[in-house]
Amino acid sequence: MINNVSQAYFIFGMLHKFFIGLAVVMVITGVFIQETMKVAQTDNNIMLSQRERSNRLHTRKMKTLFAVADLDGSGRLELEEFERICQDESMKMWLSAMGLDVSDATAVFKLICEQLDGENLSARELVNGVSRLKGPARNIDMALLRQENAEILKRVNKMQATLNEIGENIEVDL
Repeated sequence: MINNVSQAYFIFGMLHKFFIGLAVVMVITGVFIQETMKVAQTDNNIMLSQRERSNRLHTRKMKTLFAVADLDGSGRLELEEFERICQDESMKMWLSAMGLDVSDATAVFKLICEQLDGENLSARELVNGVSRLKGPARNIDMALLRQENAEILKRVNKMQATLNEIGENIEVDL
């Protein structure tokens, strides 16, 4: 083509080979990266390292929250201090980004304290409590909730049967 038509076809041919070659190299690179990521996700050591790094980051963030919220410096976080810090919109967004909804700060605080049988929290208790509450509900959480609800339903039905029996006995006596 270069000899019979025009030498401009040389430029076209080189550009064509360059772009086709680049596309093939990019596809091969993508396949290698995809396979590497698949292997990395199934590697136990990598998963454990990521989990540990995530836990350290969460602990550091919660300790920062605790330091900002503990105004009296008592080393314990009280309900009023927690509510005050959760009223700040930027703090709500920050906690929401970490997977903790504090739209009802009082309920969140009481849920954490309820598990500890206390009325205020240390930094460690805040870290552990928030880590249990943040994120979406897990299947095991839902299964436990269903089991507890079934047990409550059994007790309510038993109480209802007992009350019905007592009511029938009272009517008979009258």
